[in-house]
Amino acid sequence: MGRIARRFLLLAGLTLALGQACLSPTLPMPPPEEPQVTAGSEPDTVLVSGRVPYAYSMVWAVNWSQAELDDPRAVGGDQSDDEGAYAFELRGREGEFCEIWYEYHGDKSQIRQFEIPPLP
Repeated sequence: MGRIARRFLLLAGLTLALGQACLSPTLPMPPPEEPQVTAGSEPDTVLVSGRVPYAYSMVWAVNWSQAELDDPRAVGGDQSDDEGAYAFELRGREGEFCEIWYEYHGDKSQIRQFEIPPLP
C-alpha cells in the first residue's frame, strides 16, 4: 500500500472517529446544590438562594403544592450572577416539597427536590 493510500485511510479514520464523537451523548448537568430557604418578605413566601456551577444560568424552582392551587407565585426564578449565586422568592409554607433546577446554554440540569423547613 502506498504512502498516499495510508494517509488517506488514516485521515478517513480520524474523520469518522471525530464524527462519531459528536454524536455521542453528553453527560447530564449535575443538580444544583441544596438551596438555603429562609422567610420571604411577605407571609407565606420563602427566599430560595444558593449557587449553581455555571455563571449566568437561569435558576428555576416550583412548589407543586401551591402550583396545584393555580398560584402564579408557585414558580420563581432568577439568573445567577458571575459567581453562580442566585436568590428569589417563592410562595411556600413549612413542609411543602419543591423542585429546583437550572438551565445553561439551552441545557437543563438534573432536578433537586427540597422541603421547606420550619421558619421563624
